[in-house]
Amino acid sequence: LRGAKPDSTATTELYRFLTGTITFASTGELIFGLILMFNLSKRFEREMGTRKYFIFLFGVAILAIAFQIFIAHLVGVLIPTLATFKYSGPYPTLGALLGLFY
Repeated sequence: LRGAKPDSTATTELYRFLTGTITFASTGELIFGLILMFNLSKRFEREMGTRKYFIFLFGVAILAIAFQIFIAHLVGVLIPTLATFKYSGPYPTLGALLGLFY
């Protein structure tokens, strides 16, 4: 699930863009990322409220997916020999949460 062909949007593989935003690459990343997300999410959900926090996370996910689709098409056009495209994982969400923290 970590990689896809650049033409993922042309076929029925759109689920890869949705699952690519929630998957980690290894167990160590999973443990560290979940601890970090749990601590930050708990704080910001209390500060922002559940509805605003959900809208924030949903917006970050939509923007990340849009940029991934754009980059997949750009890479497919500019470098057609590149066979796979690596998804960013949950790092846009972690980056947005850390941006709110600082």
